[in-house]
Amino acid sequence: VDGVIGVDLSFVKNILKALGSVKIADYNQTVNADNFFQVAQEHAEKDFFPGSTQKKDFLRTFYNSLEAKLSEKKDIPYVPLLQAVSQSIYEKHVLFAFNNVSEQAAFAINGWSSALIDERQSGNSIVNDFMGINDANFGSDKVNYYISRNVDQNVIVKSDGAINEALTISFKNNAQVNSLLGGVYKNYLRFILPLNANVSKIQIDGKDQKIVPAITDPSVYEKTGFIAPGGLEVQEENQGQNTLYGFLLNIQPQESRSVRIEYILAQKINSSLPEISYNLKLFKQPGVDFYPYNFSLNFPSNFKVLDSSSDVKTKGNTASLSTQITKDREVSVDLTAK
Repeated sequence: VDGVIGVDLSFVKNILKALGSVKIADYNQTVNADNFFQVAQEHAEKDFFPGSTQKKDFLRTFYNSLEAKLSEKKDIPYVPLLQAVSQSIYEKHVLFAFNNVSEQAAFAINGWSSALIDERQSGNSIVNDFMGINDANFGSDKVNYYISRNVDQNVIVKSDGAINEALTISFKNNAQVNSLLGGVYKNYLRFILPLNANVSKIQIDGKDQKIVPAITDPSVYEKTGFIAPGGLEVQEENQGQNTLYGFLLNIQPQESRSVRIEYILAQKINSSLPEISYNLKLFKQPGVDFYPYNFSLNFPSNFKVLDSSSDVKTKGNTASLSTQITKDREVSVDLTAK
């Protein structure tokens, strides 16, 4: 295999929005952007048994029908179709992985491989912040489709140059109780932060958690009589220029839960400098459509905003942003002494 191109449900929906409905003759059904997930899952889950190929069979037949429509239809809307593909790539509903290092580098640098790459310049007066949230469904269901999220991030630059942050993510499992297509969201939740960021507090549903190191060695936790440590098991690991913190979080159908973490960046700046440049790189998880995002940066009173991203608003000693995260992006705020 020279490479892999991965696509998700949203890619298919974007194609169907541009192309229109597709008739699947073998199943005597018509699918479109609105019903594709439900129809596909019905064929995957109904009368399922171990070793069943019914999901694979349906998807293969669907893609054959889609290919036939693209080759036979005379009035293909090529411009909307190309726009749908382009949008899917930039929103990371399509990912590329190739064995050729030089080829892969081009995709990685442009954010099309989901690699954690950071090529921003660094310096004493530059704060390079990073934030990513990564979910992994450990359940044997497709409940991801029903999960909605809201994210709030508050950054405080202290007068001594320390940088404290609070990050809150709110989840809602919109699946119906006892739904065949939903279920409990068994989420391994990871926060991707700047290297050596130190998490000082974790709250779940407003309650402080006792943080204990996660036991990840099978030779330990698979021993007869093993007793899990009391508290929230959190795994900490460094990957390149990032530190990741991960733990398990279950969300029942129709349940809302919130997670808040507080942390301090390893970087400390000299607040006596005449200018400070803050730059936040937001890493959007592949497979997630979008989520509302609220950001605020509080800075010392002896500074004012010199320049910022176009959608950042300033009031007093606070720069703020409210937006939808659909793809990777950067948020910048340049400060100057008053």
